[in-house]
Order: sequence, then C-alpha cells, then structure tokens
Amino acid sequence: MFQSPRLPIELCEDVIDNLHDDNHTLRACSLVCRAFLSASRRHLFHTVTINRYEADRFLMPLFSNSSTKNKLIHLLAIHLPEVVVLELEHLQWNLLDDIVQTIVTFGFQKVKCLILINSKFTSWGHLSQFIASFPSLAKLSCCFTQASYGIETPLTPLPQNLKDITLDFHLASFFERLLSLESHPTVHTIAFQFPRRPKTGDHAQIGLLLKRLGSSLEHLDLCDPDVLLDEGRLFSVFPTVFV
Repeated sequence: MFQSPRLPIELCEDVIDNLHDDNHTLRACSLVCRAFLSASRRHLFHTVTINRYEADRFLMPLFSNSSTKNKLIHLLAIHLPEVVVLELEHLQWNLLDDIVQTIVTFGFQKVKCLILINSKFTSWGHLSQFIASFPSLAKLSCCFTQASYGIETPLTPLPQNLKDITLDFHLASFFERLLSLESHPTVHTIAFQFPRRPKTGDHAQIGLLLKRLGSSLEHLDLCDPDVLLDEGRLFSVFPTVFV
C-alpha cells in the first residue's frame, strides 16, 4: 500500500511559525495532531489581552502551580479601567519594553492607591514619571523601591490629589525634591518605614522632608519609632524641622 511521505516536524513548525498572526488557523492546527500542538500554542498564547469581566476566570488558573500557560505568555495586556487599588511587586522597569511600559502607565487612570514593593527603576526621574502617570492617585506606598543614579532624567511633579505617602526612610530625599517642585500636592499624612537602622545623614533628610511639608502635615507615623528615638527626644532626631 502506498503511504504518503511524512514531512519533518521542523518543516511543519516553520509553516506554523508563518501563521503567527492568524489565530483561527493556529487553533485549527493545534487540533490536527499532538506534534502540532506545541508550536501552535506558542503563538496562540504569546500575547494575551483580558478585560475586567474575564480577569478572575483567566488569572486564577493562569498563576496556579499546575498551569502551563504561564510559561508561554510573553506579553500580558490587562485592560482594567475601573481598578482603584494597584499593587506592584518586583517590578523592574528596564525589563519592560515600550509597549508594556505604556500599558502599565496609561492603563490604570482611576487608581487612587498605588503600592510599590521591591521595585527598581532606571532613574529617579523615571520613578517620578511613573508615579505621575496616575492622575487620580491619593495614597502612595513605596517600600523597598529604588532607582539607579547613573541616568539623569528630569523629575515630574507628583499627582495633585496625593494626600498620603508611606515610604522607606532612604526615599526621604527623593520626595523632598519632588515636593520642592513648583507644582506639588498638599500632603497631609506621611509614614516612614525603617528596613534598617538609619544613619546620621538619613535623619537630616527625613527632617528636611518634614520641614518641606510644614503646616500641611497633619499625621506623622513612625512605623518603628524605637529605631529613631534617641532617649525619647524627637528634637535630636529631626533638628531641622524645628528651626
């Protein structure tokens, strides 16, 4: 009996690769045989866009330990315009391409509370631009967040609705510079986190920030006051505040 010749799987995958933007045909290829599944699925899941109605149904299985989709997705675009609280952990700005940076900075215009944890930016200017891209922001928390000093970019003023800031003490100088810009919000509440024991210079920077806030400051929270208080005397820690 005559048998049809078999094409090498590498050639079949080359054909499938040329269908990278044809999802209908890719879905059909994925059902042909097991050999076509891997190459077809690689393109089908490369870029995924979900809206707020699909978020729960999609994300819960996606990030489970048994899911294989999380190894296939390279670009995840999430359109959630109604999100008001956004928490980002382990964000490394330099690893995101221009498209993803645009999605992150302009996809959450109604966010009122932004939480940054263990994140890193290429410059302090880029960090300020990122914060400023949330026009409705009223509460900001920056913990274990840092930026590189090698690249100099202009600082962007903080959102005008920002009233509440929680920060690591080493970010005091950065926020003091932002609040010294001509356009800046009136901050009423500030809280300091202390991941390590501050040095003398750190005390001075915290003092300068508190002095910059001046009479607008209504609430001050020292998340670990024992680290700062020197024999119970706040004056010795923040001398510039009371000058």
